[in-house]
Amino acid sequence: MNGGARALKPLSEQMGKIPCEILLEEGQKSANLKERLFRLLGYEALRDLESRTGKGVSEYMKVILLVYFDNNKVAYCRNEDLDVGVPTGAKKITSIEIVTFKELMGLKRLAADVLANPENTHLKGELGERIANETFIMDEILSEISRRSGVPKNKLRVMRLGGPGRPDFEINNTETNILIAVVEAKYVGDPENVGGFEDRLNEAIQQVKDRMKNWRGGCDHGAIVIICWPPEDILGDILYPAKVGEFNNPHIEYFSRG
Repeated sequence: MNGGARALKPLSEQMGKIPCEILLEEGQKSANLKERLFRLLGYEALRDLESRTGKGVSEYMKVILLVYFDNNKVAYCRNEDLDVGVPTGAKKITSIEIVTFKELMGLKRLAADVLANPENTHLKGELGERIANETFIMDEILSEISRRSGVPKNKLRVMRLGGPGRPDFEINNTETNILIAVVEAKYVGDPENVGGFEDRLNEAIQQVKDRMKNWRGGCDHGAIVIICWPPEDILGDILYPAKVGEFNNPHIEYFSRG
């Protein structure tokens, strides 16, 4: 589709992923998308896009850009200048996706919130808990806790808690309401941050041992989950990396008393 044809369409009809090829210089740290988006979308649609990015835009009107690179990386852009960071090793941009914020659901909505509020540790913690609870991870934990405790898996119920002094999850026997296990989930956003991953692992170990001893009178079993999944990759439907340094990702570890 040529630039003139696209210029006749409003932004609302140009949502979604737009293929393109924007070559990057070696070592380039950022790229401005305005000129290429002008050619791809047309003047009026670009003006509309600029007015719906940046701070102060309502969630109903807000749009974000996901920028895809040739090294299977995705970057997030939500600033009116339309500048985007370039991942290390990328040689070109292969497509730009325009996404309406209000249509994001579940993990994608939370991932976008994390990107928009990079200093908010509460949001990052919530994202880690949601990933643990809404993927195969919790089912795997339930299977192992059932094996260790002798309680049938279908008699185990997970409750998400979180908050200061509380485990992220507790696992109860549905027939007796006895606490069987506690679970701590930690999140790391950058797969290059191996030190941060290890720090969160050590933090989770200390917390789960404390919760096993003190939460609701204690319990015999515990589990920790450390997951690294860049929020940009969640938005771009890219699976989390299998390894962070030498650590399996997600890292799941179990503890038992006695």
